[in-house]
Amino acid sequence: MVPSAIEPRVSHCSPYIVIAAIASGLSGTGHVPALGMRRDLFSYTGNTNSYATVGTSKGQAVRHFCPVCGSLMFGLPESWPHMVSLYVGTLDDPSVFAPSIIVFASQRHEWDRLAAALPEFATLPPRR
Repeated sequence: MVPSAIEPRVSHCSPYIVIAAIASGLSGTGHVPALGMRRDLFSYTGNTNSYATVGTSKGQAVRHFCPVCGSLMFGLPESWPHMVSLYVGTLDDPSVFAPSIIVFASQRHEWDRLAAALPEFATLPPRR
């Protein structure tokens, strides 16, 4: 079980796709599986490198990578200061991931469709 997950999601957001492809050795993936988690419950040890882009909110989105292998580890969206995005590939047990929504479906490639029927949002869902 993934504790304190806010929203397990699959993102088709273009900046995430480019960064994920770079971090994963140019795998050509069309989406990024991620878990939203409360930032006050999140901590990590060790060093990271980071890369900042302008998100859809026009705020900065900072993505953190492993400085050794380049794996995408977590992201800190300025527009959602209370949360952190954890990238599923970095979990000790990625099988706990069960996506509940698809975000940025408007940017999805036609060839990248999940078998599961999940609620889709053209960009981000409304804030609760």
